[in-house]
Amino acid sequence: QWWDIGKVQIKLFCQNYSAYNKSFLDNKMAQLEQEILRLNTNGDIETTTEVFEHSKLQLHNLLEDRAQEMLIRARFHTFNSMDAPTAFFFNMEKKTLDRSVLGCLKLPGGRRVTDAHGIISYALSFYEDLYRAEPCNEDMADFLLQDLPHLLEGDKSKLDEPLTFDELSIAVQGLSSGRAPGLDGLNAEFYKQFWHVIGMDLFSVFMECLGRGTLPVSLRRAVITLLPKKGDLEDIRCWRPVSLLGVDYKILS
Repeated sequence: QWWDIGKVQIKLFCQNYSAYNKSFLDNKMAQLEQEILRLNTNGDIETTTEVFEHSKLQLHNLLEDRAQEMLIRARFHTFNSMDAPTAFFFNMEKKTLDRSVLGCLKLPGGRRVTDAHGIISYALSFYEDLYRAEPCNEDMADFLLQDLPHLLEGDKSKLDEPLTFDELSIAVQGLSSGRAPGLDGLNAEFYKQFWHVIGMDLFSVFMECLGRGTLPVSLRRAVITLLPKKGDLEDIRCWRPVSLLGVDYKILS
């Protein structure tokens, strides 16, 4: 339970830091813009040229950083061949968000629903039916499983050895970057960056979980999100369901 609470506190701290940092950068950019305007109207060119160019460079760097953030959110990881930051880049994130919003669905009879309650109700019904468990033919299951290969005793013993911190560290460094996090909001990059801080804590959590045979609540939860595919986005079949699991769960698995 303490790990679940700790992750909530980490998420809140990161959100507060990000909000503070954004506010600081916004103020810095506004100050630089005012400084550039003032220097641009200053008649003493010789004394202001160096300061003017330095302020322009600072503002340019801040704009590039802001554009990079927007492009990453819009799932663009490089923009080497693109021009300098403009309104076009900052609109990319909005366009991506608009496409991912489920604003209307066509029901089987052709009627369209646009209200949140109707959309959620139909989506739940569709995916409950899609993922409903089918009856299992036990005789067929036994037939398919009977000739599967078995592990050698040596391999079984090796797999049953206690978890080590080194194994966990290797798993963390092997995580894929750029993936969406689970409900806790902590992505793979966070664990890689702060592994030297939280590594032993997470290791102790996992050892306790393996000893008890249970996982913390947050490791047993997933959020199902719908990603748009090609085609008519008013058709529920053109949305792909994806379960977002916590990165700590992925590390243990």
